[in-house]
Amino acid sequence: MERSASSMDESITSAPELECWSSENLEELRHLLACTSMELESARQAAKSQEQIYTCKLTHLEELLRAAQRERDEARQKAFDPSAATITSSWEELPDPAGDYSFLLDDVALDDTTVVLDLSAPTLDHPFHADAAAAGFFLGNPPLSKTSPRNAAAMDDLEAAVVTSALPERGHLLDAVMQAGPLLHNLMLAAAPPRLSHVPHLPLPRWHHPPPEMAKSAKSANSGTAGSARSTRVRKNSNKSAKTLSAAAADLKISAGKLKTMSVVAQVIGEGQLNELPLEEVARLKKKEGKEENPSDLVRHSAAREVQFDEERGPRFICYRGPPESRPLVPLALVESSFFSFRMNARATTEVEEVDIDTAQQLWNLCSVGWDDEVTQMTPAVNKLFQSYLCRFVSRTDIDGKPGDGVVEGQMVVFEHKLQPADGYFQGLEYLRRRFLSTRDTGFRQPYGLLVLLACPYIQAVAVVMDWDTEKVFAEPLTSFVNCYGAQEFEDLNLLAATLRAVRLFCDQYDPKARVHPAVPFMFRDKPIQQLEERLVFLLEPTRLAKLTRVYSSEAHKLWAKANVAPSLHSAVDIGGGWIQVEMVYLRKEDGWQDAKQVVSDCARDPASLNRLTECIKAAAIKGHKTGYVHGDLRLPNIKLRSRADGSFDVMFIDFDWAGKIGEATYPAVLSPEHAWHQDAKYKKPIEPEHDLHFVNNLVRQV
Repeated sequence: MERSASSMDESITSAPELECWSSENLEELRHLLACTSMELESARQAAKSQEQIYTCKLTHLEELLRAAQRERDEARQKAFDPSAATITSSWEELPDPAGDYSFLLDDVALDDTTVVLDLSAPTLDHPFHADAAAAGFFLGNPPLSKTSPRNAAAMDDLEAAVVTSALPERGHLLDAVMQAGPLLHNLMLAAAPPRLSHVPHLPLPRWHHPPPEMAKSAKSANSGTAGSARSTRVRKNSNKSAKTLSAAAADLKISAGKLKTMSVVAQVIGEGQLNELPLEEVARLKKKEGKEENPSDLVRHSAAREVQFDEERGPRFICYRGPPESRPLVPLALVESSFFSFRMNARATTEVEEVDIDTAQQLWNLCSVGWDDEVTQMTPAVNKLFQSYLCRFVSRTDIDGKPGDGVVEGQMVVFEHKLQPADGYFQGLEYLRRRFLSTRDTGFRQPYGLLVLLACPYIQAVAVVMDWDTEKVFAEPLTSFVNCYGAQEFEDLNLLAATLRAVRLFCDQYDPKARVHPAVPFMFRDKPIQQLEERLVFLLEPTRLAKLTRVYSSEAHKLWAKANVAPSLHSAVDIGGGWIQVEMVYLRKEDGWQDAKQVVSDCARDPASLNRLTECIKAAAIKGHKTGYVHGDLRLPNIKLRSRADGSFDVMFIDFDWAGKIGEATYPAVLSPEHAWHQDAKYKKPIEPEHDLHFVNNLVRQV
């Protein structure tokens, strides 16, 4: 019998499917789903925004580089035109490198609007230059001399190319120089004569007292030789662009974590590999850097998604939260009898004892007052309370080098504390996983444990099983979040006491040597079983089938079996905890029985065969309805067929979970939207015989 909720709810929610949800719990799940979806969308938008920012910055850098190259070429063409005989002859008449080059370093005689630059003692004559002096910097390297007769004509053109714009406004000199970017730099580089390596290169302008924002980059820029500086600034260097982006991120005061990610992106840009980086890829790059994972990081949904959506290893925790494969095959309450008993004890509010009520009242009072600090106040107080209650040592213990809030000595029972409501689910599971793995080499591997989440003012218990074959952790909540505050005369206090009693009894009954497997129910642990395609259907013997279900109509099954349209029913026993164990005859393939889906697929192309098959199934369904009971779910998975020699079929119906008397049986709360239900099939509406025939009349649509 298949009763699946929507795939989105199955993959996201951490709530167990073993309880009937109230509307309040469903609203909480919808709220959690909405919050997670919004967070995911925000992360995607932020990633796209960052990519656009980097793309714009890279484009801007390329434009600046092209502009600088153009101005450099124009300056060279004007200053060193080969057609100018006087200039060419001047360079050809230059002495050897040991000669005098003072003609290149003469003072500049310009008007009063020009900064006069000198190597030894620069002067700042313009009134606006007081701003530069106050800022603690000046340009200390002179251009070519204009007074030298050797290159006066060339320098007139060079001066016109350099001094073309008005001076900046008062108080904005620093901004103007910084905005000039590489242009001023390249113009000064252009003053050097080409093809003459023996001529010394003019030093570039330098900051005597660089601003804080540029200190690091300026130091890097001036550390090399003049020749290396020229090649670095002129050629298109992708690695330089990457470093520029990282420096820009620092100037914008972006957090250290984001800066590291941006540096990775900048490196990818520099290597010419700019692509859209998903969150999983960024996480993989972070792991390559050797960053050690801290369990407390898993409080963040983004970090939890990284470990649950790991493409290489699959989800770390099989706990209903994450991709579809993160759903356990068997509810953990059926895997270990301690979990099965825990569920029943947590609901037995009439069985609580005085010690349970007293402990619940103390925890009630502690959570009502609250704490200011988790480590120094909350954890010691809670551990002391549970140590007295459980009569076992409970302490804040290191687990694989990371401190766990509370660990019960000698048992796989871990407490996770939060000062306020927070998602400590994955953090607590990671602590338990590390505690399991710490026993891997001891020869004594414990198979299961309990996680107690105390997110003040709520408490929740979670079943945990370690699959040592895959080293995967299976988890499932055993309770909903129970209040630890409110009016003490209300039933919430009794429910809290029952939850604490369930924890106490679990510790008393804990068996570290138990043989537990996450895919084998404890009632079948000592039997050779085979799990069939359905989650909770097992083959006990060659002709005997067992099914674990919440509801089942044994009366309808017996009557339809008596009408020869259902397999014989051996037993349907209530095993407690809201579970029923059903055993029936197994319709084997060796006896000719086939799944209806395969038969319908084979007959779909032959209208005559399909009509004959439809009539056989319809006749069998009507035969069952004559018993006074309706099936409620006559989909193809619940139909078995065996062909006869005359071309007709024997028909058997299975899974009478929703079956009941005609006029009394009603539909459950959840109907899978994947199936084409009758238009009147709705919650609490009666199941009518024509609803069964609706599926029979639409066999092909179900394939």
